[in-house]
Amino acid sequence: MVSTFNIGYNTFNVHIYYSLTDIFSDKAILNNETIGFKPLRVGLIFYIL
Repeated sequence: MVSTFNIGYNTFNVHIYYSLTDIFSDKAILNNETIGFKPLRVGLIFYIL
């Protein structure tokens, strides 16, 4: 499951992406603990028309 958010005006837009599911499965273990890592991306989108 993914959550995205875009907001902007005219040429510049802000993009935020957050995944609600982990990148690694429950089988990925580091130091006897499962790795719970969820990606977050924040960016600026520039449009030229």
